[in-house]
Amino acid sequence: MKKILLLAGILGFLLTLTWVLTESGWMEKKSNLEIVMAQSLKNPQRFNLPAAELTMSDGVWRTGSGEIARAEVLEELHRSLESLTIARVITDAPDRSEFFAEGLKFSVDDKIFEWGSMAPSGDSFFLGLVGDANVYVVDLRAMGSFAMADEEKVLLQSKYQRLRDLLLYPEDRWREERLLPLLQFAQFLNWEKGELKLDSQILSKRPWGKAAMNAFLAGLQSLKVKGNILNQPPPKKSKIQSWIFTLHNGEKISWEFYEHPNLDLLYVWLPHLKKAYPLDQESSEFIGRFPERLVSKSFSMVLGEPGVKPEIIENKQLVTAESEASKALIRFMQTPQTFEILSLITGKDCQELARTSVIQLKTQGIEYAWRRVSNGWGILDCETGLTWTWSLPLESPMDFATLLKP
Repeated sequence: MKKILLLAGILGFLLTLTWVLTESGWMEKKSNLEIVMAQSLKNPQRFNLPAAELTMSDGVWRTGSGEIARAEVLEELHRSLESLTIARVITDAPDRSEFFAEGLKFSVDDKIFEWGSMAPSGDSFFLGLVGDANVYVVDLRAMGSFAMADEEKVLLQSKYQRLRDLLLYPEDRWREERLLPLLQFAQFLNWEKGELKLDSQILSKRPWGKAAMNAFLAGLQSLKVKGNILNQPPPKKSKIQSWIFTLHNGEKISWEFYEHPNLDLLYVWLPHLKKAYPLDQESSEFIGRFPERLVSKSFSMVLGEPGVKPEIIENKQLVTAESEASKALIRFMQTPQTFEILSLITGKDCQELARTSVIQLKTQGIEYAWRRVSNGWGILDCETGLTWTWSLPLESPMDFATLLKP
């Protein structure tokens, strides 16, 4: 019995010793710089960089000019600094300034760090802390980074350069590039552009309504800002009609478009913010055709709901549910179809086009008008102002067009 207790005691001691040596981390002594950096990054409120100032305000990171900062770049900077591992500490450097010849400094809250050059070995670089005489050697192999390269030596250099570039970004590079996050604009009830309208309440009653609204939001989210933000509208207003958003609280917000004085670009002027945001070239061109072309590439969508049999009228006559044309149309409505274009038109234009429709289809209070177009069909929902263009696939089993009267 005594032997068993003795063996159990020895085993317990060995297990405890193993945990202390391998898991407790008591032998892993952190350097002063690592400790200070970790504490600073727990809940930072301010980054002072050589060419930019970033401050946390009301739960949002902003640049020195008060604009929203780029969240993904801030996260990269935070992760890179958080992953810094000190390989060794130089405590007796004869001339400390040799390691920090550029004089490049940055701060996290009230802690100021010194950025140094790469070590001759190419696998580390020097970092300092103002008020601390030591020179810290950062292990590039252990440092996290979004840098990429095929060779390790090039990768280590890329890691160093990537973090250095982040620290040197000018303030306009830190500013959020996308228009919607800059405006902190997320949801709206209705949208209008002259007689063009998009009503979220009407769309919510369509089986495909969410997909259509997502297509509109995707267009808005693609808009990017580039250049200086103005505090007054530019002198020349664009011919593009203003956009009016109605928010859920009933407030109306307008986007007014102005031309750049020298370039073929657009500004978006928001009267309630008293700011004009310059769009980049791609976004400026996009605004010129959006949302009249809500989706300008092939996409898949289901127009109907399973099990719901629509009422079909062809050339003003009701088509029986047993007819081949009716069965083909029902299959079409209830299965995913690939459409070429999704457009938004005015109610007046839609009604005019609907007069020339060959087929009218009614289902669950929704009316669709079908018009023959080149090698396919145009489908209209005039209550929403949306039209789909469907091109007839070659040898398609869904070629119901041949089943209908010419």
